[in-house]
Amino acid sequence: MLLSMAIEEKMSKAIEQDRPDGELHRLSRDFNTAKEIEKAIEVLGNAVNGHDFGFVAAAVFGELQRTHRYLQGEIGRVIMSVLKRYAELDENQYDARNEWVIKAAREIDEKTPYLIR
Repeated sequence: MLLSMAIEEKMSKAIEQDRPDGELHRLSRDFNTAKEIEKAIEVLGNAVNGHDFGFVAAAVFGELQRTHRYLQGEIGRVIMSVLKRYAELDENQYDARNEWVIKAAREIDEKTPYLIR
């Protein structure tokens, strides 16, 4: 939600400043993409909440395997970038509920420094 709100604010400023249509088009596309990502995360969160982790992981992996191989690689890059961002969180940005993913991300980051920066 924060991303789409930030983009919406940029769009408003661009309209006020009478920016070129190309920039507004790009911001509009970014806004729509941000809204789709927000919805996808909400759906995934609902799937994980109260369901078996293994089932959800297998379903996500199965669907990813059905996508184009180029997109599989790009989605993998996104996943690795998200893990990198988790690894960089300060201690006041997580608690016991998600501490394991931070520790795992840090371990992956330490062992694979060549990955997404």
